[in-house]
Amino acid sequence: MLHLIALFFAGLYMPCICLLAGSLLIKAFAMWLKLNEKIQAENPPGSNQQQVLPVFVQNIGVVLISIHLFGLLLASSTETVSYLGLELRLMTVDSISLNFFASFALSILIPFFLRW
Repeated sequence: MLHLIALFFAGLYMPCICLLAGSLLIKAFAMWLKLNEKIQAENPPGSNQQQVLPVFVQNIGVVLISIHLFGLLLASSTETVSYLGLELRLMTVDSISLNFFASFALSILIPFFLRW
């Protein structure tokens, strides 16, 4: 029953399309990093040319992987959240919806807390 609810929220073909698109984006990002590594190798650190990569580019891979892991955790936590919701006398749909809303609110507020 929970899998049917998850398919209703996510759509039947969305996981497959996301896997295809995600793998292409990860491959493109890896190729982009290799290209920039070659450019940086040609320019030694003591040269007068500007650095090709901005500082934040190094963190993009970490953010990309953490976003995917957070989504996987959110998608796989439906049974646990449903069980906890039943303990609190909530319907399954309500507990899963509250979980999605709480995860959304947490993902919006985390960057503000990390800056401090």
